Amino acid sequence: MTDKYNPEEITLVVGLGNPSEELAHTYHNVGMLSVTALVDGAAFTPASTGTFAYAKVGDVSYVQPLVFMNESGVAVRDALHYFNASPSQLLIIHDDADIPVGQYRLQFGRGEAGHHGVASVTKQIHTSEFWRLRIGIEQRVPILGTRRKAETFVLKPISRAHKAAFSQLFEEFRTLLAHAV
Repeated sequence: MTDKYNPEEITLVVGLGNPSEELAHTYHNVGMLSVTALVDGAAFTPASTGTFAYAKVGDVSYVQPLVFMNESGVAVRDALHYFNASPSQLLIIHDDADIPVGQYRLQFGRGEAGHHGVASVTKQIHTSEFWRLRIGIEQRVPILGTRRKAETFVLKPISRAHKAAFSQLFEEFRTLLAHAV
């Protein structure tokens, strides 16, 4: 029996993002970038569904949707069926503008908090009972120190300093997931 709160049961990891080359290295794609880093060079194979590509590393399937962020739920639904996994075995990795760059949160069974990709997943699989690894992309306005609205920067290229911070996080995720799965 699967314990829905046990990260050791994770068998399916999906990095949310946009499949276009022009958006590949934007803040909104840190989920997809993290999955690329986690497979450490393994090739992604398009699934027969046409909605996602995957790479297997050990007993874990890593997925990159081939649909845009706001339709991510279709790819996740298809991947769950394709790999015969339950939502409690699912980890969604995505950007989060409420968490500072360089930080993350691993949580189970939370709401989408305004993230359209996560909302699409919840709608398509009819539950929020899955794991989420929220990667911080929060940005502040210099001098004022106030938060920038996510829509003003999520589709912008990741800065050099933030690329370094994300690379460090991706290494932490490798260790985190090695212990979790």
